Amino acid sequence: MKHKVVLSVIACMLISSQVFANDGIDVSFDRSEQAISVYGSVGAEQDTIVTVSIAKHSGGDISGENLPIYMYLHKTEEEGVLSVTVPTPSDTDSGKYDIYIDSVQGHEKYSVMLVNTEDSETLSAVDEINNAGSQSEVRDILKSKGDKLGIDTEDTLIGEVIDDIAAACYMGHGSYSVDSLCEVISGTISAIESEMLIITSMHNAPSWSYFKDIVMENADKIGIDTGVGSAYSKISEANRYKIFTAMMDDRSGYKTYNDVLKSFNKAVESAKKTTSAAKSGGGGGGGGGGSSSTSGGILPASGRDVAVQPVQTQKPATEPAHEPQKQTVAFPDISGHWGREYIEKLAAEGVVSGYDDNSFRPDNSVIRAEYVQMVTKLFNISESSSGMFDDVKNTDWFYTAVESAANAGLINGNDGGFMPYAYITREDAAVILYRLEDRLDLPEGSSAEFNDDSEISDYAKTAVTKLSSAGIINGDSGMFRPLNLITRAEAAAILCRAAGI
Repeated sequence: MKHKVVLSVIACMLISSQVFANDGIDVSFDRSEQAISVYGSVGAEQDTIVTVSIAKHSGGDISGENLPIYMYLHKTEEEGVLSVTVPTPSDTDSGKYDIYIDSVQGHEKYSVMLVNTEDSETLSAVDEINNAGSQSEVRDILKSKGDKLGIDTEDTLIGEVIDDIAAACYMGHGSYSVDSLCEVISGTISAIESEMLIITSMHNAPSWSYFKDIVMENADKIGIDTGVGSAYSKISEANRYKIFTAMMDDRSGYKTYNDVLKSFNKAVESAKKTTSAAKSGGGGGGGGGGSSSTSGGILPASGRDVAVQPVQTQKPATEPAHEPQKQTVAFPDISGHWGREYIEKLAAEGVVSGYDDNSFRPDNSVIRAEYVQMVTKLFNISESSSGMFDDVKNTDWFYTAVESAANAGLINGNDGGFMPYAYITREDAAVILYRLEDRLDLPEGSSAEFNDDSEISDYAKTAVTKLSSAGIINGDSGMFRPLNLITRAEAAAILCRAAGI
């Protein structure tokens, strides 16, 4: 479909329940009841007299040449609410009507499309569409007689979607009644409006995580396949951010679902080609706090079992170098969560914070940039550096943290990139923390073992063993699960233990 964002104008064209909202007043036409309804506050007190007049649309106000088909006095209800239902006479012509509301508060004018199922011109328009020989013929009928079917033909923007409406109408032509044809028209307009609203939300998404949520929530509508065996499912969870950041680069050109689908498929193919098992031990994505709109985003929890359980450890000999500002922070969604104590401690230190809705979302996965920000905040790491990674710009919220961590030797890149939006695994989080060993109280020997030691990457084995022996990291049922993505609660736990807070 080729059309532009029509939004509020399209909303006004819905047949069964056209709604026009202005200053709290809704005006609608119910085709099944053949009645016009007016509801809303007129900004007056109870029992205020209001005049409601209905006249055929003429481009001007009521006059001697444009007499109303209905005019009556009504009283407002409590808090100045006006609630009026006006049955239309059986001989009322289909078309556009103006509704005038006059009270001590002033004069308001609204419009509504009315469809009388017994109107001869409406019935004639339906017959013509039933007998049309082509889609273009249907389009011409809608252009000339659409007002008899509930379409505001005066609206210049209707031309942007008239071909789509005509295509939908032509598919079922031959046996339409007034009601069934109007349902097709209103359903098509509603679908277009929904599509445009979704695409507009993609245009306005503040971060890739919000963008991903919109795409995935509407995958079926768009035609995206994310099921088992799909190309998308074969991209590791830690690297799927590449798909959505690439799509965001294309989004300015989105007009239809088909545009989104093409962009998605292209991004998936690109991610398949460029994604490699980057086991460099660099990076981290600690929940440096804040909502996804300000910190790059954290997506909903993946549903994994929590692998790290709380334990008590000795306070390290070396304290974090910073002097945090204490603050009392309460997150409603961590009540009863095993990580509550750790989360509240880091929040009090000013290292993590919650989302805009005051939630913390402890089981969300963490991206590399966020984890690094947590570490640098907690241990007051601030090293001057510039341009260490190709994919980290000086305008990024995590720029200082990432560059400082790299200069301090805590992280490495991969082919010149840091991959800040990739999720961080449990073993990589351990490696970064272990590189702070001069600030940690680690034992000389190491004895901790996990049943899945063979799954720990070679570069991470020493870090995992040392931190486990010190009680900083922990397993679950004898398993470390090195390639699992670390959660916000898990990150808070290991950092609290490492810092002895």
